[in-house]
Amino acid sequence: MEQHLALHAVLIPSLIAAAACGASRLVPFLRRLAPLLVPLALASVAVRAGVVQEGISILSTWPPATRWITAIACIAAMGCGGAPLGLFAIHENGRGPLVAAFLAGPIAGGIVLGLLSLPGDSTTWTVSRTAIAAAVLAMVLSSGKVRGPGIFLSLAFPAAALAGLLLVSGSAKLAVTAGSVAFACGLLGLLSIPLRVTLGAGGVAVMAIVLTTLAAQGRGYDYDSFPSWIWTVVALSPLAGILGDLALARLLPDLVRFALRAIPPLVISGGALALAAWKAGLFSAGESGDPYGP
Repeated sequence: MEQHLALHAVLIPSLIAAAACGASRLVPFLRRLAPLLVPLALASVAVRAGVVQEGISILSTWPPATRWITAIACIAAMGCGGAPLGLFAIHENGRGPLVAAFLAGPIAGGIVLGLLSLPGDSTTWTVSRTAIAAAVLAMVLSSGKVRGPGIFLSLAFPAAALAGLLLVSGSAKLAVTAGSVAFACGLLGLLSIPLRVTLGAGGVAVMAIVLTTLAAQGRGYDYDSFPSWIWTVVALSPLAGILGDLALARLLPDLVRFALRAIPPLVISGGALALAAWKAGLFSAGESGDPYGP
């Protein structure tokens, strides 16, 4: 079962997404479509992970039978809504990227506010906080540099840490979804070196929704495996990567700027995951987590 999930929910969708985005950079007449493909590719990986685990009918009924599917719906909607943002970024020297960054936040927040449903006794305010977090993450990160491996990895590392948190708390299905998108984002980051694949405002917004909605779902299903603030720290850890976009950082060599962009989110999210595992007792002989989580 684990090999089936790893192959069909993580590896194959990620490779297809990377191949599509890479081809869009190699084929001349597809290059103008490249900024539109990355958000769709990342969202399709998340949807595929949900389909593999719950069946093709996961989005055919609304509201869904299980609330965690609403996070998949948010990601899918942002993939479709974020793709057009790439049109604003085709001319990099104009105001298009700033327009895309300005729009990314409200679109992400509106999608979460309209579609997300959380488990347990979650209130409208809880959903609203998730929407605000998604909007802030999308807008702030889109305002900086959205091309190059640094931005991809500053989001892929926290997504991978989030997958670990979800496993620690017992939400295996959510963990597979987060892990699949993290793997795809990391692959695209590697492709960005030779092929200049651009994450763009749309891709940033998709990853913002992945981090915030899956963290909110995981927190809702968790039964105090570890302090609840750890979910927030991991979801918002990409904001630490803005160190690479500061005015003084622009005077530094590219390798140093890459380190300032990618390493702080890695350290913060990785440290939070280690703390969660310790609090959950995984470094001892005891067992923890909710085996009935999604």
